[in-house]
Amino acid sequence: MESFKKIELEDIKIIKPFFVNQETRICDYSVATRFMWRDFFNQEYIIIDETIIFKIRLNGDTWFEYPLGKNVELALEYIENYCQQTNQKLVFGTIPYEYMLKLLNRYPDYQLMFDRNWCDYLYEYESFRLHQGKKYNKRRNQIKNFEKNYPNHRFELITAENIGKVNKFYNEFMEEFSETSPIAIEEAKQVNCSLNHLSEFNLIGGALFVDDNVVGFSLGEIVNDTLIHHIEKANTNYSGVYQKLVYDYLQLFVDKGVVYVNREEDDGDVGLRRSKFSYRPTKLLNKYTIFTKKQEMNINLVSLKKLSSINQSIGI
Repeated sequence: MESFKKIELEDIKIIKPFFVNQETRICDYSVATRFMWRDFFNQEYIIIDETIIFKIRLNGDTWFEYPLGKNVELALEYIENYCQQTNQKLVFGTIPYEYMLKLLNRYPDYQLMFDRNWCDYLYEYESFRLHQGKKYNKRRNQIKNFEKNYPNHRFELITAENIGKVNKFYNEFMEEFSETSPIAIEEAKQVNCSLNHLSEFNLIGGALFVDDNVVGFSLGEIVNDTLIHHIEKANTNYSGVYQKLVYDYLQLFVDKGVVYVNREEDDGDVGLRRSKFSYRPTKLLNKYTIFTKKQEMNINLVSLKKLSSINQSIGI
């Protein structure tokens, strides 16, 4: 049996094509997410008959994502045989609703769970871009105040001409606002990597300036009809900076076929959750873990009968 290979930066040309025709809007099935978090989640891959399998390891747990490619059936057989030969439990994780339905047809006696902290926030692009309706009154006022207080502001697409200023801003930002959690430390490392590989990671970046200084920037990736908003950093010493950054960044995607915006998870952070809800998401996108055999876990497992009538996401 062939061995899984650790994902390295040079593998991007091999892995990238598999994300073109995937069917989900969750942030995990995208090029930038795959490469930004390849080390933190100890990600490995193998390609079987033009179908890629990702294996993830974190805190002693191992799981597989849904295979992407032309022969999913063969890939699933490979995973089953691999687990049997290596004496591992057969577990699928980070599974969006669309792929969860396919897996439950193959594994009818499964156990299923999802963690609310890892649900993605999905917004309708056009109303979000225009900040339409009473729900955006506060945000519009914050944007107007920013524009009044900082008249010499401008917003630019990140290019080779201004990337140096963006990198300088981020290094200074990390000195003032850095966090010490393992996820925050890994994100900081990968943001720097992403800024240096924008095109390889499919990223479109925008930077907000006041005078000639960067005060914030955003990085996102278009996957089919969805803009996945991966990174957003701003200097909060400038009142209203995040609201202005969000608004201006969304204007970059007019006429690019974007229908939805995915602003990713809140990771259980109360402030982040409050901020993401303040923009009134259309849906929360669940990510499921599927256990094909009953296992002792310190989690609430949900039965197939209870979930059969639940929609793919939570309406807000």
